[in-house]
Amino acid sequence: KCIRYAYIPTTQVLSLDDNYLIQTTFHSPPIHTQKSIKRGYKVWVRANDNAFVSEFQINSGKIGQARQKDLGARVVQDLMKGLEGKHHHVYFDSYFTAVAFVKALQDKGIYVCGTMKRKSVGMPDDSVSVRHMRRGKSEVRSTNSGIAATLWKDRKGIIFLSNFHYVIDVSCVTRKKKDGASENISCPQIVKEYNANMGFVDKADLLKSLYELDRKSQKWWLWIFWLDVSVISAVILFKERSLRCGNTQN
Repeated sequence: KCIRYAYIPTTQVLSLDDNYLIQTTFHSPPIHTQKSIKRGYKVWVRANDNAFVSEFQINSGKIGQARQKDLGARVVQDLMKGLEGKHHHVYFDSYFTAVAFVKALQDKGIYVCGTMKRKSVGMPDDSVSVRHMRRGKSEVRSTNSGIAATLWKDRKGIIFLSNFHYVIDVSCVTRKKKDGASENISCPQIVKEYNANMGFVDKADLLKSLYELDRKSQKWWLWIFWLDVSVISAVILFKERSLRCGNTQN
């Protein structure tokens, strides 16, 4: 609660992602992930554009004695409590993205952008075949609930679902060719904005790893990263205050 009210962000852009707390004790649960972390705890994190962690939730996978269904939707609802009607722009990956859920958030005044799995419920039936698309090409379709779905071909096809982007805006990204030379390929503006705004949680995790405190404990709830997050949050608050007061030396 102290972290939540200690800082009022100056921008409306947020990102949600998972984080992993590495722990190697016997009682640590295994983590099923593609990352190199084998045992520890998963934490859902909401971060601002300066990597300030404004909300987080430790993933237990259960509520009471029952396993949690629609975990991604429940996590987003929990982490976004209190932001209804404030028109924040929130970025997250395909784990949290569902067509019906994106529409429900829009009705609450929360605007979201996320990647999407091609076979997800609610996606348009007339989807374009990625195999026949050239790199840099994109197609836009409307879901059954009126949300824009943008398919863009990079090396593979990527689908972006958004309830606030202008789908006609076009930009470009730089990619490497097989001979090592660089080339610019066309992309929808939503691609550049997603890549620019999705990494806030990763930045917060990087800061935490650089200044992590080694505190041994037989009880995992004493070891979890509250202290690390508090230290990084204090540094960010100090820098923000220094900038507002005109002190740029720190």
